[in-house]
Amino acid sequence: MLEARLVQAKDVQSPTGPLPVAWVQVAGWKDVGVPLARLAEVLDYDLKALRSLVQRDPVLRDFERVVTTFSGNLKRSQTYLLRPGVLGALAKISTNRIQDPTKRERVIQFQRWAFETLDRLLFEEPHRAPEPQ
Repeated sequence: MLEARLVQAKDVQSPTGPLPVAWVQVAGWKDVGVPLARLAEVLDYDLKALRSLVQRDPVLRDFERVVTTFSGNLKRSQTYLLRPGVLGALAKISTNRIQDPTKRERVIQFQRWAFETLDRLLFEEPHRAPEPQ
């Protein structure tokens, strides 16, 4: 899994609650990404199942990145899924197999929101995060 550098992060309101979205720099190009753990949380989807879905797919795996942030002496690494990976994972989730109608509708609402919003956010101009000291 490749490293990426955080440029900016902000919480974006989704139909299922606030979702942290980050602009990340990856080897000369910039994309938006979502922490994998928070994606599972807002979908009310098992993190192990979501991680497995990404790991089993060689294309989705290419959009998984580790972002390391520093706060004082604390170093924190977090797995992000870049926008194409998020959209691909959402497309792979079979809502017909979700038995709970409330959970199914939650995933469908989030899918609709993500397909529109993540593309739009990609073209917003992020502010630069301060360089680590």
